[in-house]
Amino acid sequence: MTQAPSTRLMWVLSAALLLQMALACGNREPEPPPLVVQGTRYESSSVLPTRFEKVEGTALFEFSSQLAALLAAAETPPPGLQNFFILLNPRNPTEGILVHAGMTIDPGLLEHQSSRMVTVTGDVKVVPAPDVASFMQEQFGISLARDEKGYPAWIDNELPLELTAPPSPPEPQTQGAP
Repeated sequence: MTQAPSTRLMWVLSAALLLQMALACGNREPEPPPLVVQGTRYESSSVLPTRFEKVEGTALFEFSSQLAALLAAAETPPPGLQNFFILLNPRNPTEGILVHAGMTIDPGLLEHQSSRMVTVTGDVKVVPAPDVASFMQEQFGISLARDEKGYPAWIDNELPLELTAPPSPPEPQTQGAP
């Protein structure tokens, strides 16, 4: 007779434990969806998105060689150091974000481009190089997008950019033979 009450007690305790586990699993916060900014002009925000899609801004190409030198000093330098430029907010040109133009671009080609409106799409990544952001702020007054640790963010651009080859140096002219 003593086994019947203990079997029922075990069954009740097991059911209570399963119910408690089910309730605990049901109370978990769902993972927030990734923040994607799309189809607009670039603007910095307090929350760094995980991706930009078809975002327009003013490409500032002339600092690409300086950016390469600064990014090379990072703990973990990003790939294609020579292929970074700054995308500025057209409404507030003191706000910008780094953009990696792609791996297939010839080194040195970006710095010969003129500033113009471009559209970029890509995932947002971070480079552990806070000196890049502070240098751009101090030297040029451009506030780069950063994560919560102060590391500069960059967009890994997936769209092709229309780049022009740098002008060839003029050929020396020879004077006619005497």
